[in-house]
Amino acid sequence: MTLTAQARRLAEKHLPESALNVVMTVAHLRPTHRRFLVAREQTAARRAAIDDQVIAELGGSFRVQSGPFKGMTLLRQKAWGFDYSARLLGTYELELSQVVETVAASKPSNIIDVGCADGWYTTGLARLCPQARVVGFDISENARAHTVAMAAANQVSDRVAVRAKCKPQDLTELPEGTIVIVDIEGAELDLVTEEVIASSPHATWIIECHDMYIPDASKIMNERFAGREMTLLRELPRTPDMAPNLEAGLAALAMDEQRSGEGLWLVVQPV
Repeated sequence: MTLTAQARRLAEKHLPESALNVVMTVAHLRPTHRRFLVAREQTAARRAAIDDQVIAELGGSFRVQSGPFKGMTLLRQKAWGFDYSARLLGTYELELSQVVETVAASKPSNIIDVGCADGWYTTGLARLCPQARVVGFDISENARAHTVAMAAANQVSDRVAVRAKCKPQDLTELPEGTIVIVDIEGAELDLVTEEVIASSPHATWIIECHDMYIPDASKIMNERFAGREMTLLRELPRTPDMAPNLEAGLAALAMDEQRSGEGLWLVVQPV
């Protein structure tokens, strides 16, 4: 679905802000992404019982159990419920754990998290990098509210800013020492353009490439960063020993992030 300029003006004039946000969010999404979001909500509802069981087995703890964000406080929320247990265990997007530790050790001055969702990376990196200013972007009003609450729960609100849709100009001429994380469910090719890349050669980029939605997204992105040092990370196996406090069957369910295809992360080093 797309909106004509006239339809957009009418929507902005007549709809309340909450309804307008829904319309504008849905309008810009590709059909595959819209189907993904519907399935995500349905899966989240089914996963709630698993999450409650995991929390009980951990003694009611809402702190991340392992990984680079160990000790971070999570909020109990429905919007990202199907991978909540994985976040709580610290195995969520396990592929990036070493990358997160490496970039934190580089003491970045500026961190941008595009598609911040519940604030996992926005808050986690703010905790790990006390010298950095962190900006999270998300088109979802609900996501932005979650990120603000997550930052507050972890006492990093003074260094975290949360904004709506990220535009290419928000990523141009980034200063040295900037880390950019992009996870926007298939819209990465629209945002991280050749012009954006050329204007910010000294930034480190961490981009999830959604080949399951956009065929060859990782290949296209790789070509755009030609000449830069890059690493393509693929999904790692999750094993019961990563959740020693849980029975093996429950651990397997808890660590299953319910992905619809293989996750591919492109990590690009600065020039």
